[in-house]
Amino acid sequence: MWYLNVVGNMIYYIEVTTDENDETVNSKICSLYTDGNGKQTLLSSKEAYYGLAICGPWLFSYDNNKMKTIKINISATASNSI
Repeated sequence: MWYLNVVGNMIYYIEVTTDENDETVNSKICSLYTDGNGKQTLLSSKEAYYGLAICGPWLFSYDNNKMKTIKINISATASNSI
């Protein structure tokens, strides 16, 4: 698990899967209630996302290799905007 941000009763984090060479093969931006229930994948990608920042209803993260930023509306059931 990479990066963690807590807002209200929700935990937002990045879950990463790597290969035998420790290269990222998949990263997921997920949410989970603070009581441990309701895990949800907001975004799953072969890109390696880094960092989580939350401002109002928006969650931001970025792929440093491709210089790509994502923006997810966490108050609208995770509607994605890239």
